[in-house]
Amino acid sequence: MAFIGRCALWVQQGVGAFFEYDTPKIVHIRSKKIGILSRSVQACVIAYVVGYVMVYRKGYQEVDKVVSAVTAKVKGNALTNFTNDELENVRPEWRYLYRRVWDVTDFVVPPIENNAFFVMTNVVITPNQTRGECPEVGVWNCTENINCPPGDTNFKGHGTLTGKCNLTTRTCEVHAWCPVENDLTPLKDRGVLEESKHFTVLIKNQIYFPKFDKQRSNILVSQNESYLSSCSNSEDQPFCPVFTLGYIVEAAGQNYSEIAFKGGVINVDISWSCDLDHDFLSHCKP
Repeated sequence: MAFIGRCALWVQQGVGAFFEYDTPKIVHIRSKKIGILSRSVQACVIAYVVGYVMVYRKGYQEVDKVVSAVTAKVKGNALTNFTNDELENVRPEWRYLYRRVWDVTDFVVPPIENNAFFVMTNVVITPNQTRGECPEVGVWNCTENINCPPGDTNFKGHGTLTGKCNLTTRTCEVHAWCPVENDLTPLKDRGVLEESKHFTVLIKNQIYFPKFDKQRSNILVSQNESYLSSCSNSEDQPFCPVFTLGYIVEAAGQNYSEIAFKGGVINVDISWSCDLDHDFLSHCKP
């Protein structure tokens, strides 16, 4: 009987709770300070949501990751005609190799790279190398054959020792590509192709937004072949995709003569600001 009584009580309480209705109690506080504080907090929340999130950050917009491809085309040529004094580090019979005209096939190696390009600004030429035996340069100094253990190598060397000492050069002979390369730069304090600072590179960037099926290039519609053949990127022509190598190095805060002599790597960033709420071509520029 006690169990039945408890069950009846639970049913009565459940039915009562189901048909109950609560209303909030509102208290009006007549205080200017609290009222101003309350309205200020509300205004800040509204300003943040509407002004910052919706208007400034454009929170209502969809965002898509861009698919990008970059190609570069280098143009230029240079004439080098160094004197014997300037080429004192080069063997006399090889100096003519540095007196010549250089074009793109000479200084852009390899000719095509993925999202990059390489420009040779300094070079050491060792002509007509063949497999054979020849004296080392700069390492393995010797006075007799005993100083040249056959088969030995040196991480600074160019091959393996033959066991012979060349008494003319006072260095050991090696099995290697002969004649071995002398790492002395042709010019003492500058690159062979320092004039490459006047070479130009056309940087073409193609972007695509898959979600919106929109694509375009950094070459604007108004930029025809005539314009591209004469323009050069600068503060006056910020949308010109043609840059001189000297301008790129200067923009990176480096000295071109030092870069040309010792080499270096420069990263070029292409930044796009695209708002698809408006006309795509006029509101999406690099």
